[in-house]
Amino acid sequence: MRCSKCQELLEDATIFCPTCQSFLLNPGAGRRATFFERWIAHIVSSMLLFAVLTFFESFAKQIEIQVALVMSYAALMISFYTRALSPGKYILRLRVIDVSTGKHASFRRMLLRELVGEFVSSIVFSMGYLWALIDVNSQTWHDKLARTVVVKEILIVPLPREASPSESSA
Repeated sequence: MRCSKCQELLEDATIFCPTCQSFLLNPGAGRRATFFERWIAHIVSSMLLFAVLTFFESFAKQIEIQVALVMSYAALMISFYTRALSPGKYILRLRVIDVSTGKHASFRRMLLRELVGEFVSSIVFSMGYLWALIDVNSQTWHDKLARTVVVKEILIVPLPREASPSESSA
């Protein structure tokens, strides 16, 4: 098998091209996200959760505000998960991709990955997160559990078109 972008000869078990880092099932989805990019995205998402919990604690006596805060946070996370994102992934233009289809991970797959999988990844000294450093496809334990990978979306900026002679004379 060859990479459609760089024509590198590939092994069958590879999800990303080792040369150009493109996602082989859907090269237009992006390139393999680095461990550092994923780590920063996780920190950003954790900071949002910390901010919500801090506000939650500051309104300890006002149950209506706590309920509104929890519901707002849940709605925000549902909104992100339906688009195969987390807040940090959104900011860094990372996306969770289903390995079997090459498309954005479904909401169910995101729930499995984010709620169950991330707990499993963190339970043993965060080894599940660090696994991405040694895995050939940069998958964490929660990626493997949910059968997903994380890609950095490629931003395609349209070039300005040249004005035709009739447009420039007007």
